[in-house]
Amino acid sequence: MQVILLGLFGLALLFIYDIVSLHRVPGRGGLAFLGYALHTLAIFAAAWAGEKAAFPAAPLWPRVIGALLALLGGGWLVYCLFLFPSLARTYQDPAGPAFTRAGPYAFSRHPGFIGHLALLGGLLLASRSLLLLRAAGVWVPANLAYVVLQDRVLFPRLFREYGAYRAETPFILPTAASLQRFWATRWQ
Repeated sequence: MQVILLGLFGLALLFIYDIVSLHRVPGRGGLAFLGYALHTLAIFAAAWAGEKAAFPAAPLWPRVIGALLALLGGGWLVYCLFLFPSLARTYQDPAGPAFTRAGPYAFSRHPGFIGHLALLGGLLLASRSLLLLRAAGVWVPANLAYVVLQDRVLFPRLFREYGAYRAETPFILPTAASLQRFWATRWQ
């Protein structure tokens, strides 16, 4: 239960980061990094601790596919949140978070949500952790509620261009047009 609460606390710190970003509070980036670190720690603690699902003579391939899916999801998250050039300094910029319509943010308005799902799903397959299964049942809805709050309440106040961006870019699942925009702007 503590691991699940730790993951929720990490998400709560990210929400607080967004709120203090509305007011351009100096040093707020530390909240984001702490939130990401705690949530990541909780994910991996849940994956490797606790009871494992017992599958008699389970083949190796689901675990290999799970590990690959976790790597892809984790890599996508790192790219979206830290490596994408337009956002690479967003957590330290005193002017406030950066806004972009390019790269993964042309793909969808909340591309990290897909990465979070892929990371959790992949680690579930790879680790067979029952604790991670229970934790994901809490963290995924909590993360979805968080991105809905970002999308409907916080980001329209934080970024004046957000209304137009919302009209042209899908919420989570990409469209053919958004995939083309992503591919054309993936490193801008």
